[in-house]
Amino acid sequence: MFADVSNNKDQGFGDKPPPPPEDTQQYNSPHLPGRIVYGLHSALLKTTHIWRKPAGLPPQDLVKRLIVVQMERLGDTVLAEPALRALRMFYPGAERTFIAPPFASALYAGSGWGNIEPPEALNGFKKKFNGVDLLIDLTSRVETKLARNLGKSGIPYRVGLNRGGRGVYYTHSIKMPDLTIPTREIYLKLPGILGAQPEDAIPRLPHGEDRLERGRNHWQKMDINNPVVLLPGAYYPSQRWSLEDFATVAGVLKRKGLDVAVISGPGEEELGKDLSEQAGVPWKSAPPMVDFIDMLATARIVVCNNTGPLHLAAALSVPTVSTMGPTVPWRWWPHSDAPSIVFRGGSTGAVGNLEKINPLEVAAAALHLSDTISAD
Repeated sequence: MFADVSNNKDQGFGDKPPPPPEDTQQYNSPHLPGRIVYGLHSALLKTTHIWRKPAGLPPQDLVKRLIVVQMERLGDTVLAEPALRALRMFYPGAERTFIAPPFASALYAGSGWGNIEPPEALNGFKKKFNGVDLLIDLTSRVETKLARNLGKSGIPYRVGLNRGGRGVYYTHSIKMPDLTIPTREIYLKLPGILGAQPEDAIPRLPHGEDRLERGRNHWQKMDINNPVVLLPGAYYPSQRWSLEDFATVAGVLKRKGLDVAVISGPGEEELGKDLSEQAGVPWKSAPPMVDFIDMLATARIVVCNNTGPLHLAAALSVPTVSTMGPTVPWRWWPHSDAPSIVFRGGSTGAVGNLEKINPLEVAAAALHLSDTISAD
């Protein structure tokens, strides 16, 4: 859909996205029995809601209040930024509300979006948001409970993804795109129905001088300046590169005179502690989201797995070196205004080989980016 204006150039390091598979369809379940169940469920929903007629597109100048809902994890919420930007530019005079997990307030503070509400705002949704003209549900789950509740809101125009049969609860919906469509572009397809498009699809989050000053202050308290930050965690353990390999990278970077630090997220305290001890580098455990964003924004480079903080760092225009194992590469490849280097262990298939990623090559990539930064 969009020309790639990101700075993901071939640096001579890392891997490229693999060629697309023969079957690019996004199924509701990875297993045939699950697909059959969801297929029957979708058919039942369509039959029982056959009376619902889609409304025409809302006139742009008549949308005075709009709500966007995104109930996914950190990476998804970051990658929704181009869609939010498109809507903000398309409806500049509208009262805009974003309902998302609590960390969204920290992500989008200073973005000019408008109101940011936690998931609890959905309680009493119909009464609280009476008078809203337009609802856009960016949530891409298969389950239909949320979509059903939003469908009862009485909002005249409702846009969302038709996955698992949830399209019956919207006035306008699209089929879940193929596996090769990046997540950020999936979200953009929904405001695209209305004619709202940004100039490009690169996620960007605010990282102005106030944020940078706060971040520098956090690092100075740890006697660190402009560090290479290692993030060993990931939501799924199968996506985590080994701590021994992360420690090897840290050792190489330290010998080259770079400051190195570890940050671990909530529930990943042991990972952070173990890596800190193995590598002999400082460690910050589960900082509040605002502090975490400030610290990432002032990192020299981020070295991490394919996880939410990777996309956060990329959206903050921080150079990244990341590993990618068992995840859909076309969906989750990082895109940024800063350089992004991805290692998949040389895999040319859909699944990366974490165990085949050479830590010395990862360290060399980080050093290359560091030299580039120094040259600038």
